[in-house]
Amino acid sequence: MNNSPGSPQLKTNSEATQKRTLSEKDWINKWEKNNIGFHQNHIHTFLEEFVNDLLNNRKQVNIFFPLCGKAVDMKWLTDMGHTVVGVDVCEIGLKEFFEEHNIPYVEESLPDIPDGKVFKSTCGHISLYCCNLFNLSSSVIGKFGGIWDRGAMVAINPCDRERASILCN
Repeated sequence: MNNSPGSPQLKTNSEATQKRTLSEKDWINKWEKNNIGFHQNHIHTFLEEFVNDLLNNRKQVNIFFPLCGKAVDMKWLTDMGHTVVGVDVCEIGLKEFFEEHNIPYVEESLPDIPDGKVFKSTCGHISLYCCNLFNLSSSVIGKFGGIWDRGAMVAINPCDRERASILCN
């Protein structure tokens, strides 16, 4: 790269990442086009490795999944007896989660959240909210004994990350 005065400067990948923004519509578009390279069809290696740290020998922990999509990790934890609350802006992944795992569910509107919906397993162990993360509050989704963030902080626009970290604390 030429760093002499007056020459064009190439942005590093991290600089470009810090400036990028994706709208809700952009994320929905990714799901509609099945452009979901971020999705993994297996339990995340770090979750398997550190699940005891997350659970801390507790039973029936309520675990929050920000920007959950259709993460298979949610099913794994509910199979262990825990409850899961997830949120994502696009309902495609949320519905696919239930369908791919053959989990019966109901859909309810959320009158206090703009365009908000919740998809709940009929057994009551999984609640997946379809809305903007920043429209949720503990009065709607409750409190959690743990949070599993497989990539939400990276996916959230850099200008919103501090606000998101406060929400998740």
